[in-house]
Amino acid sequence: MLIMHAFATLAVAAGILVLTPVPSEGGITPAGVAHQPPSQADNRYCGKGDVPHFGGKDGSAEPPRTCFYTGLDGTPSPNHPRNVPASASLQSELDNAKCGDVLMLEVGATFSFSRLPAKHCDDAHWITVRTAASDQSLPPEGTRLTPCYAGVASLPGRPAYACSTPKNVMARIEVRPRQSTPMFSGDHYRFIGIEFTRRAGGWVNALADAKGGGKIVFDRTWFHGNSNEETTRGIQLSGSTSVAIIDSYFSDFHCIAGTGDCTDSQAIAGGHGQLPCGTWKIVNNFLESAAENILFGGAGSSVVPSDIEIRRNHLFKPLLWNPADPSFFGTKFIVKNSFEIKNATRVLFEGNVMQNVWGGFSQAGAHIVLTPKNPGNIGVGSCTVCEVSDVTIRYSLAMHGGQEIQIANIRSSNGGFAKAGRNYSIHDVIFEDQQYGATCYKCGNFMNALLSAMNDPPSELALHDVSIDHITIFATEQPNGVLSIGGPTPAAISNIAITNSILPVGKYGIWSTGGGKDNCASQASANSPKGKFDACWKSYVFRRNVLIAADSIKGQTPSWPADNFIAPDVKSVFDSGDPSGTKPRISLSTKFRRRGTDGKDPGADVDAVNLAIAGIQ
Repeated sequence: MLIMHAFATLAVAAGILVLTPVPSEGGITPAGVAHQPPSQADNRYCGKGDVPHFGGKDGSAEPPRTCFYTGLDGTPSPNHPRNVPASASLQSELDNAKCGDVLMLEVGATFSFSRLPAKHCDDAHWITVRTAASDQSLPPEGTRLTPCYAGVASLPGRPAYACSTPKNVMARIEVRPRQSTPMFSGDHYRFIGIEFTRRAGGWVNALADAKGGGKIVFDRTWFHGNSNEETTRGIQLSGSTSVAIIDSYFSDFHCIAGTGDCTDSQAIAGGHGQLPCGTWKIVNNFLESAAENILFGGAGSSVVPSDIEIRRNHLFKPLLWNPADPSFFGTKFIVKNSFEIKNATRVLFEGNVMQNVWGGFSQAGAHIVLTPKNPGNIGVGSCTVCEVSDVTIRYSLAMHGGQEIQIANIRSSNGGFAKAGRNYSIHDVIFEDQQYGATCYKCGNFMNALLSAMNDPPSELALHDVSIDHITIFATEQPNGVLSIGGPTPAAISNIAITNSILPVGKYGIWSTGGGKDNCASQASANSPKGKFDACWKSYVFRRNVLIAADSIKGQTPSWPADNFIAPDVKSVFDSGDPSGTKPRISLSTKFRRRGTDGKDPGADVDAVNLAIAGIQ
């Protein structure tokens, strides 16, 4: 789905934090990438030889410093291809492979192996492991593969994909339940046209563990579990460097148990351990998982993964997993968030679509969560180095969720602190059809606010330098509040800017995250949003936002910061083909046009979002 009506151009924030447009050589601008061929889209920000072109800072957020060029012309395998029949041992073939070899796995055959051996190859001699089907049988380079190429015409509850003549042209690599995850610890490997999956019969931890690996490309692959059994994750990236997942499809990663072997599931996860990790590229994939579609951090670590590029992915949870949906198929998987970072730095999240997330287990069902977390105290499981810093989130669309953004620096259940969260630039994101009542499973049991910003570590580890600019939120149901904030007094959070955005206020406006009289937000009047900001934030800018239904909270007139706009209802802000105004197509009425701090319309730049997400769904 594309949003068809534009109402802004480039986002430039004012106040404490300043967002500068990314140069046209790398950024999403109306004149920037519109004519780039699909085959080059994977390497929009990376030139041959791993030369980065991310541009300068986006506000206070530094972009990735390194990149991974994944064009086929950058991963040559010049040796004569060697056929690998179904009767062969793939482990033996890998052990005996030479740098530059091409292993052609028999179409339709099933293989297994335990480790990907390190060969210490160079950039002119990669080992390619691929289906023996012809290149013409696969989607072209830069085009996402779907299960159609494994002979599956459609998957229940998932978005339709083009598949007029389903045919299996892939080879299959299979993991056995309760056995060790295959270790992708080698270097200079490219996988093409491979189906990575598992046998039935019990829990599987991961289909691929890249620990110790480097220079690995998963290109046009299908990673999947099965519909009812527990498969924790597709790829574990921790301990790896220069790993790319491109043009691929991930489905059926989910856990049932609240404790035990399988609790949180992810399509892709990483960000813990003792080995260097980073320069990860996740571009143009369908990523399905119950708990988090993508997660970085959450376990003990002595390193912080860095330089991560996440673009043009469709993060999806099928509604047949949602107990509140009529299509619910009967098994309650543990669902939490779409995109979550607990440990990472220099992350670019651009041009992604996030679709369907709900609460009910331990979370509110957020699309975006930025929470530096030390999962333990000093000692085993500790991560005092863990941080979330220099994160850019832009030109993306999120649909059907319980909460938009959660930003928090909070201690772990064991009392441990991570390093500060800092330097976040979030702009030009559209949150459409957000749901908070009966249609969002148990969302009402949690702190049901659109945005959440909280802090409880000491002041030297406090959240700082966060900009939320030119975002649009359209809610189909009235939320409890637009923003929940909190933390100890005196105020520690600093340099927060929320500007030029369209925000439905809800029943309570700004409310406390809890904690009673010791919480900063509890120090101010219930009907004084400005008082809560003043109590909780050392320095902030809250300007030129369109606040929908903000003129009365609990029957009283609230005190908002000056230089914002009050809109009585949704229909006064959005134009809609639907007379009821319940399905707006994001087009501002004349009254609020060009009222941003930059002279542009409040809300997201729909033209730029449409350009960034074109063809993703």
